[in-house]
Amino acid sequence: MSQIRVRVLGIDTPESVKPDAPVHRWGPEASQWAHQMLDGAQVRLAMDPAADDVDKFGRSLRYITLADGTDYGVLAASEGMAREYPSYTKPLSRSADIVAAQTNAQSRQVGLWGPPCNGTS
Repeated sequence: MSQIRVRVLGIDTPESVKPDAPVHRWGPEASQWAHQMLDGAQVRLAMDPAADDVDKFGRSLRYITLADGTDYGVLAASEGMAREYPSYTKPLSRSADIVAAQTNAQSRQVGLWGPPCNGTS
């Protein structure tokens, strides 16, 4: 089984392991949650026509779908573990779902949207 490095399309998470960068608030919590969700999991990867194939760091730009059909990026935004990453030249096909999930997390004040972050990293 081959391994690839993936940058999840449509979401941004607080920094927790970037060399020479401070750990952002909620970074360790979001990282732990991601490991719980993804380590050892069977997932499907999908491209988006609006996005490049790889980023400047050589990571594959992909959506991740969990075995039960759940979109990982939408789930991460819904749980307050990520926020929408709008830096694409064209809207991504799943942007509206990610934004709706983020809005839901904000209204429930969970994860990034609750204390101590309250929407700031």
